[in-house]
Amino acid sequence: MVTDVPPVTAALSGVHKSYRRGPASTPVLQGVDLTLRRGRCVFLVGPSGSGKSTLLAILGCILSPDQGRVEILGREISKLSPPERAALRLRHIGFVFQRFHLIRGLNALENVCVPYRLRDELNSTTVGHAVELMHKVGLGKHVQDDPRQMSSGQCQRVALVRALASGAEVLLADEPTASLDARNGQEVMDLLRELTLAEGKSVVVVTHDRRIFPYADEIYRLDEGRLSTSPEEAALMQTSG
Repeated sequence: MVTDVPPVTAALSGVHKSYRRGPASTPVLQGVDLTLRRGRCVFLVGPSGSGKSTLLAILGCILSPDQGRVEILGREISKLSPPERAALRLRHIGFVFQRFHLIRGLNALENVCVPYRLRDELNSTTVGHAVELMHKVGLGKHVQDDPRQMSSGQCQRVALVRALASGAEVLLADEPTASLDARNGQEVMDLLRELTLAEGKSVVVVTHDRRIFPYADEIYRLDEGRLSTSPEEAALMQTSG
């Protein structure tokens, strides 16, 4: 691993976010502090509507906070232009969405290769790497399949491989095992864990799936817009190992 790379990939400090409907404003995040480090897998848990997906969107430079500081790879997001934020997302942040967001009209492999195409890096080497990753998550026989004819679990794995194939330093996963059975969920998390450790990536997983808690290095609970460590979740993670 490169030794001069800073250990912190992302840092949030005092982040607030509200959504406005007419004159009413609903707070979603209230003073969130969070640091992501290379080689660490962070889990975010909490009830539905607690702001977990909003927090992921801010980490992914999709949403801007109303207040607070966000740094990704040492760059303060508020100082970047929209094209600079888009370039940062494309090259350094990988997403796995709960609803997959696969592109209609592209087969599974073509969806995985979208980041390469956007970066003008599509070639035999990158395609070969994408195919290798698809085999690792049990999609070797589905490379040419239309996602519309695949199961939800298979589509979830395509979305995961697309994020992994991008080579991003920060991976953001929203319920990555929600549509997978125990065996496939374990395979996906094994691959995420392997990349976290071997390549020094930072991984953030939003999940309700207690089966995968042992894969976490840190577990935080988000409730009513506030982030905290949860003794209950930390204890469960340790006993599950």
